[in-house]
Amino acid sequence: MKDQQSDHPTPSIVPQSPREALFLQHAQAYYQEMQAIGNNAPFGQVFNHIDTFAFHNTRELGRKSLELILEDQIEKVEKKKKKIAVSAKNARPKNDTVDIP
Repeated sequence: MKDQQSDHPTPSIVPQSPREALFLQHAQAYYQEMQAIGNNAPFGQVFNHIDTFAFHNTRELGRKSLELILEDQIEKVEKKKKKIAVSAKNARPKNDTVDIP
């Protein structure tokens, strides 16, 4: 795949999960917004405008990343708990009673 603005190949990133895909969408939107701010900034003010955007928005991108990663971790723990519960249930001895006449 070629970048529309150059002859350099655009790397393909294949997300490993729906949450990773969502993060990539957030990161791409962040980059595109920063790029638009730079493109629309007055001559000589590009850095200042982009820096101001980054200062106010980078924390939000990091927060979204953290949220997605924690959701993945919670999901893994919940799956592990279920597996342990099923194993424990299957390991319990059955109450086989024998009737003595």
